[in-house]
Amino acid sequence: MPSTRHAPRLTLVIIVREEAAQIGVCLESARALVDAMIVLDTGSHDETVAIAKAAGAVCAQAGRRLGV
Repeated sequence: MPSTRHAPRLTLVIIVREEAAQIGVCLESARALVDAMIVLDTGSHDETVAIAKAAGAVCAQAGRRLGV
C-alpha cells in the first residue's frame, strides 16, 4: 500500500555556531520557501539552538542525534 505521508520537497539545512543574533531572521526569511528547516549547531554557548527551535527548526548539535 503506498504511503499517504507527504515527504518534504525542499529542506533548508544550515550549519551554525554562535549565531543567536542572526538565526531568527535567517529562518524567518526562508520559512515560506521551504518545507522543513534543519539547524546543525557546532557548539554554540549562546541562545542559537533555543531561537532556532522556537522558529520551528529541527535542531541537532554536533555529536548528538537530531532533536525537536
